[in-house]
Amino acid sequence: MNPIKRRSFLGQGIATGFGSLFGSQLCHALDRAGDQTKECPEAPFRRCLVLWMGGGPSQQDTFDPKPASARRSIPTSVNGLQFAETLPGLAERADELCVIRSVGSREGEHERATELLHTGFSPLPSFPRPSLGSMVSHSQTDPGFPRFVTLGGNGFGPAFLGSNHSPFVIEDIAGARNQLLRIDRKRNSLELLAAMNQRYPGNRLVESAQQRTTQIESVQRLLDTGFPDALRLESAENARRERYGNQVFGQRMLTAWRLLELGVPFVEAQLSGWDTHIDNGRRTEALCQQMEKPWLAIMDDLQEFGLWDDTLIVWMGEFGRTPQLNGAGGRDHFPEITPVVLAGGSLGGSIVGQTNAEGSRREGKTHSVADLFATILQLMGLDTKQEYTTQFGSPTTVTDEGTPIALK
Repeated sequence: MNPIKRRSFLGQGIATGFGSLFGSQLCHALDRAGDQTKECPEAPFRRCLVLWMGGGPSQQDTFDPKPASARRSIPTSVNGLQFAETLPGLAERADELCVIRSVGSREGEHERATELLHTGFSPLPSFPRPSLGSMVSHSQTDPGFPRFVTLGGNGFGPAFLGSNHSPFVIEDIAGARNQLLRIDRKRNSLELLAAMNQRYPGNRLVESAQQRTTQIESVQRLLDTGFPDALRLESAENARRERYGNQVFGQRMLTAWRLLELGVPFVEAQLSGWDTHIDNGRRTEALCQQMEKPWLAIMDDLQEFGLWDDTLIVWMGEFGRTPQLNGAGGRDHFPEITPVVLAGGSLGGSIVGQTNAEGSRREGKTHSVADLFATILQLMGLDTKQEYTTQFGSPTTVTDEGTPIALK
């Protein structure tokens, strides 16, 4: 399987010894030797932030309310566009958002749909595909710190693109920084070990020693960048911390802001809990409150610090929810409509596609997840017609025959 199962930064026990350090995800994420892919200076967006709504967010309770639903609709700053009452702040700034209602799939099971919405391909165990973050990482030059960071949960890996483009997964932000500090305090030992590796005798252990030396150098480069400090949230101004809030998602979004400001090209911030088979109304209202405040805060910061025009925001989950409530007051899986919202640059004020009055189907021109991925890749300056070569020597396309969506 392509998902990285619990390969979190904290989960590797890095501080317990050099053996665990050099076998950890940190080394996979930072080993950049010989990786000199080129940036795309003509790309309209240089950074991408994915807001991943784990479980599948209800479109009726967020960006596509219906008259028959239990949720009241409210007007937005875009004529003719309405949001659910759960998102009053985003409704006021709808002219900065691009709401896509035309995407859907046939994958209604969590694990399969999550992989589809991370890679653009339906799962095929014999042919794992690289995640969106890995593809963006592959297109960038090495900045000395991870190019692909996932804040919370599991990450989806690079498949045939190689471990250099694995996600750097952080579940506990403060704990991750503390481990980096502990590693920094062992810097003299790192340098000694690297020097010892250089003196290995000419035998079958040379390759292993060289690999370990490269990994040590990667760790040392990371410690000399602003990456560790980006995880020190207490250094942020009090007013900024207040705007993001103290809940877990707010902390992840504040960290995402600091990483994007540093120059990390791809960050995913996760908010789970959207699998609302029971008590949908109360649960989605609480989730929207957790989501909206830091979303507005990061939009403010991107605009204030001049990063709005080159940062693409993508809000999505694995699928939408049924238009009708079930017997437990919940909504079930509904991949026919998979809600997506984009933001950044001049994308705002757009509505792509529509659903019928009951919210049971898409009307007019519809789009696949592959089309969505082609759109995102194009916005990030990647060639949607590019072919990769797998480790087996087979050519493969970057999308599953996807065509970029016209957003305007």
